[in-house]
Amino acid sequence: MVLWSYGTGNSGVGEGELAGPHMAEENPFNPGEIVVGEQFGSDTLLIDRNTGRLKVLYGERGIAGTGDHLSESDSAHFLIAGPYKGHVLITEHKGEHRVMIIHRTSGKILWHYTGLEAPLDAIYWDDYHIMASDSPNGVFKIRLSDKVKVWGYDTQPHANPFYLHRISRDDNASYGGDLLIGYYGVGSNAGLVREIDTASEKTVWTYGSRGDGPESKGEQGYGDLYDRLYTPVRAIRYGMDENGGGLTIICCERSRILCVNRDKELVWELGGASGQSRRTATQHVVSPTYVHVTRRGTLLITDWGLNMVYEISPFDIPPRREKDGYLFRDYVTTDKFVDSGIMESRGYASKNIQVYNTHKSNDVRWCILGSHNTKDWQVIHAPTEILKHGRGAHCVITAPWNYIQAQAKSASCGSAAKVDVYITMQRE
Repeated sequence: MVLWSYGTGNSGVGEGELAGPHMAEENPFNPGEIVVGEQFGSDTLLIDRNTGRLKVLYGERGIAGTGDHLSESDSAHFLIAGPYKGHVLITEHKGEHRVMIIHRTSGKILWHYTGLEAPLDAIYWDDYHIMASDSPNGVFKIRLSDKVKVWGYDTQPHANPFYLHRISRDDNASYGGDLLIGYYGVGSNAGLVREIDTASEKTVWTYGSRGDGPESKGEQGYGDLYDRLYTPVRAIRYGMDENGGGLTIICCERSRILCVNRDKELVWELGGASGQSRRTATQHVVSPTYVHVTRRGTLLITDWGLNMVYEISPFDIPPRREKDGYLFRDYVTTDKFVDSGIMESRGYASKNIQVYNTHKSNDVRWCILGSHNTKDWQVIHAPTEILKHGRGAHCVITAPWNYIQAQAKSASCGSAAKVDVYITMQRE
């Protein structure tokens, strides 16, 4: 499955080792060369894919600092055009909080900027500007000539933007925007990928319901629920889809890389979190922080947890055999039916749903709904008996529903109850 890799799996700065690599991309002018932003190594690296030779472009491996050293660098990109074409744009999250353009061979600083509090990523925007994410403050367009912020964007309430991706409108990849942002932060904007139109600052598409607001419909971060993400740091638009626009690859730092279409349907996934512990469901990823599509269409994955960079074909991604998660977790009911989170169950033959009334005295009514599109729902299981306090029940759904959802309410008017609904699925 792995076409190429670098790193032994152990954190270190010796030969063949990496120390907390956070991103890796190929050089667009020389695909045999890989640039790596090494977080714990505190440097920017160049790796020759053919020979395995490593060169430190900026910093000193394993030694954080200021000046000629780096302190926690998270991104590095070759500039594709403009006055610094072919040179490397890097960020320094801590230390001097710099954004710098480094000469591609000598490592000399050609341009630098220190007007951000905690820059995580900076990308080429056009020949005159870069776009940078400042984790505490939003996203900013910075003019190269005079280092002035000419545009800024921040959500309310504030989220924490990480990696950025410019979307081309020319190849029909866009859903109406030109910038894709991964928000890794906490609170009401946790776990969200947002596509915006920078001209109007309008949000045109999102993936990942916000965790604390009414949109969450249940607990966020437990299992692989539909339209739920946990710590997404990177999102890119990829290829084309028959419904218009491209596919979106999302890299979640907690054990999962997934690809969805415009309608938020799962196309494929690698890894995957499992239940409350979010333990990895396959051996293929541990803590992925970056995914890059190479010139030949393969995926270059940076796995911060494995201390490795490796290349795979998307056609070799194995199917998930099992999947689980909470539809409701510790949900305090009202006396009206409320929708749970949604689990995408497409392709899974057996769907085992377990319901637990954890309240000490009040009873619960519940039912299971199925849908083919997350919009048109039907009740597919409705028990006639109430679920007594402290008791559990289960049902097995074998019909080929694409999405599963639960509803629950207290059996007594004006009294609350408490319920967990857990789903496990398995392919034939």
